[in-house]
Amino acid sequence: MENKLRQKFVLVATTSVFVMLFVVLIGASFWNYIDLDQKTNQLVYLIADNGGTLPKPGEKQPAFGGKDLPREANFDTRYFVVYVGKQHEILYTDTGNIYATSSQAAQEYATDVLKKQKDTGFIDGYKYLRTTINEKDSIVFVDVSRDLEIFKSFVITNSIFSLISLVFVAIISYVLSPIAIKPIIEAYEKQKKFITNASHEIKTPLTVISANLDIIEMRSGESKWTKNSKEQIGRLDDLINRLVALSRMEEIEALTRTSFDFSQLCEKAAESYQSLSMSTNKHFLVDIQPDIVYKGNEQTLSQLCYIVLDNAFKYSRNNGKIYFSLSQNQGKVYLNVVNEIENIEVGKHNEFFDRFYRADDSRNSQLGGFGIGLSLAKLIVEKHRGKISASSIDGKTISIEVVL
Repeated sequence: MENKLRQKFVLVATTSVFVMLFVVLIGASFWNYIDLDQKTNQLVYLIADNGGTLPKPGEKQPAFGGKDLPREANFDTRYFVVYVGKQHEILYTDTGNIYATSSQAAQEYATDVLKKQKDTGFIDGYKYLRTTINEKDSIVFVDVSRDLEIFKSFVITNSIFSLISLVFVAIISYVLSPIAIKPIIEAYEKQKKFITNASHEIKTPLTVISANLDIIEMRSGESKWTKNSKEQIGRLDDLINRLVALSRMEEIEALTRTSFDFSQLCEKAAESYQSLSMSTNKHFLVDIQPDIVYKGNEQTLSQLCYIVLDNAFKYSRNNGKIYFSLSQNQGKVYLNVVNEIENIEVGKHNEFFDRFYRADDSRNSQLGGFGIGLSLAKLIVEKHRGKISASSIDGKTISIEVVL
């Protein structure tokens, strides 16, 4: 119990920090990329508007995104212009303002850009713009490889920093988790202690009351009052036993597992309900695949079968059908119980596994249930690392499926 709570605490804390760092990283990267795109756009448009070249120092400079061009822009900025004809043939290139790109390479870049549908974008570390210069179709290329490398370095560095931060958060969360979950553990321990003590304290007066009723019946004979009192004592005794079983099951970290014939176990459970089906006029259909061997806790899984069958018989409608099946497929064991009821909402009904849950329309006190059986069934399945679910596909049947 404590280990699970610690794991959940660490998972929640780490996930929260991960989401926060992810949002910050994506936001910062997006902002930097937009800023880079705007600056490079302003630069290629400036070259295009200035006749295919940057203004020389001392010349009147067009506004650079609302600001003057940086003083060293003529020496820092590397660019070239390719002029193309009406049929997209390369007319000539101007590579006088770049050293790393030859005229042949400039023509190849222009050919690649002409194949694209976009008028502006990035290609191999260059920002390009298809435009018109001096009434000629042209493509302006500006070397922005250094800015792109800085952007990539920013993203990589922050990603690594975020991962390291997540590791530290996970470690710190695990170290501090005992302090965070201490109140929960204390409350849980008090709850278990209360259930155990209360069960012993309640059983003693119930035994005395039951004995007194026996004496009264011996002297005065059985009456509807003594019979009803004994029934209520039985219900209370059953409630106490289920609460104690639930509490003990929660205490167990790992169940003792052995290989056993699951098919035989289910057949035995089904046989015990055959007479009940006849006495209650309910049609009990059984489909158990033979020779299914499963490694688990035989005692608790037997208890699981009785719980789901008892639930199906209690809440099935008069003269309704109850279907009990066991099968195996691709290494998984499927246990399924379906019973017909009067009316239920279509969809999943995993609230049935909540402790003390009762549905107003079908689970009334006259049936003698406490809403503990299915919660115990869920705990048994979870101890076997399986899944249990309840659902209705037609509003007239309820299906409880266990996958182990």
